[in-house]
Amino acid sequence: MNAKKALTVALSSSLLLGALASPAAASQTAASAPVPASETTQQDQAQNTLIVSNNELAKAIKEEKVSKKELAQYSLYVKTQVKETGEVTPEWKLAAVKKAVKFMVDHADTIPIKSVRDAVKKYGTKINNAMDTLETYSWWGIANALTKAGVPDKYADMIADFIVKYIL
Repeated sequence: MNAKKALTVALSSSLLLGALASPAAASQTAASAPVPASETTQQDQAQNTLIVSNNELAKAIKEEKVSKKELAQYSLYVKTQVKETGEVTPEWKLAAVKKAVKFMVDHADTIPIKSVRDAVKKYGTKINNAMDTLETYSWWGIANALTKAGVPDKYADMIADFIVKYIL
C-alpha cells in the first residue's frame, strides 16, 4: 500500500510539473487573470446546469461526511492515472472524459463517496456503454448519455456531477 501511495505521489508530481508547462495548464492556472466575457458566460451556463441537477451528489457528500481533502485526493489520483497530452482540442477532451470515466468504473472501490461508489458499481456496464454515445463533455452531455444508457435519472445526475466536479 505504501508503494502505491509513493507511486501515486511520484506520478502526480511529474504530471503536475508537465501540466504546468503546457498550454492547458496556463488556462487552468490563470484564475487570477481577468476572465473574458465569453468564458464567464460559459462558466455561468455550466454552473446553472449544475444547479438544475437534483443535487444528489451534494446530499451524499454531506450525509457521508466526505471531506474536501478526500475528494481532492481522489481527483488527483484519477488525473494521475489518465494520460495527458500537450494538445487540447474538443476531441481530446472528449477522449479524456471517456478514459477517465472508464478508469473510474474499473476502480470504483477508490471512490470516497459511498453513494457514488455503489451507483458506479451497480451501473458500471451502463456507464461504460453511455461513454460510447457521449457527444459532449459537459455535465448535460454526460447525464444525458447515462440516462439514455439506462441509468436512472437520480444516479445519472449524481454520477455526472461527480465526474464534472472531481474528475474533469
